[in-house]
Amino acid sequence: MTQRPELIPNPTDEEEIWNAMEQIRQQHLTQSQSKHQRNSTLFLKEVCTETTETEIIKPYPNSKITYRPKIECLDCNDEGFTIETRYFLFLLSNSGQDSVDVNIELKTVCRICQSGEKQLLQWQKDTSCHQCCFGVSLEDNKSFCKNCTEGQRLQVGLDTLVSNRKQAVLNKLVKDAGIHNQTFENFQTQPGLKLTEEEAQELEQAKRKVMEAATNYRSIYLMGNCGTGKSHLSAAYLNEAFSQGRTGLFISIVDLLNALYKSIRSNEGEPDWTTILNRFMEADILVIDDLGQEKVTEKSNEVLFILLNQRIRKNRTTVISSNWQPVELTSLGYKKAIASRLRGLKLISWNVKDWRLK
Repeated sequence: MTQRPELIPNPTDEEEIWNAMEQIRQQHLTQSQSKHQRNSTLFLKEVCTETTETEIIKPYPNSKITYRPKIECLDCNDEGFTIETRYFLFLLSNSGQDSVDVNIELKTVCRICQSGEKQLLQWQKDTSCHQCCFGVSLEDNKSFCKNCTEGQRLQVGLDTLVSNRKQAVLNKLVKDAGIHNQTFENFQTQPGLKLTEEEAQELEQAKRKVMEAATNYRSIYLMGNCGTGKSHLSAAYLNEAFSQGRTGLFISIVDLLNALYKSIRSNEGEPDWTTILNRFMEADILVIDDLGQEKVTEKSNEVLFILLNQRIRKNRTTVISSNWQPVELTSLGYKKAIASRLRGLKLISWNVKDWRLK
């Protein structure tokens, strides 16, 4: 604790009084290294211990300062409570790969002084709750009371903050991944103008298989005709993973290759080839849409082989959609090594006509 300076005894006039006060202030400035740093006004209140009613006239008209009793508790300034910002961290999933943090301002009773004891007794008298003070549990001083309305109000406030932060994180993941609001719930599988009864049943079965794979984060290969929901189900897989705390990227094979080719001509300070390729290789979940729609070259073969090989080796989840069976890709110019690795993904296929042409 900061050593208290001595007062100059019995000052006789205003000049001596203010000289004494200036001396106290200077001593305080050189001694305020403790965690309970106080400004000079508060320090003056502390050193003036017995003279509770004595007044000193300032050398300015119509202005005066009153000595007050010594402050005993530096934690709460003898008020019996403190206002502090409490930090909470919540995991988005059991995997611990992502989390949200929120700050909430709490009023807590001081546990070390008589003023705090008085606040606690008054709280118990007013609320008949002996489990908390101001809604904060007395047992661990962290959780909220479940027995009184103030504790319930604090919990609702915290839950709202966490929910908003989770949604903000989810929105950012979706935006960064390049997808929108495609979900399993809004995937159309009902028979109607665009779907026959047989087609609706086949799409429903395909959706269930993708949902099951998404639950286990299994790598899959979706194969079907154009305009039959492959991109939607791929995005729904990723959105479901986001809601469980995972991260990932969604990109078409054409955009992926264009981003890499563009990096060859990139300016200084822009992402280079290695940086971009590493981003796709290290993504927690990677969705590659429309494989087979790009111009197949020696370079695209090299990129796809490196990407697949590294992700398989590191056991990362990969989702690929295409109009072609893996064994058919060699006819487009893909190497057999790529087709072989794609055959290791769980194949989910359906034979439905392009409903955009119906």
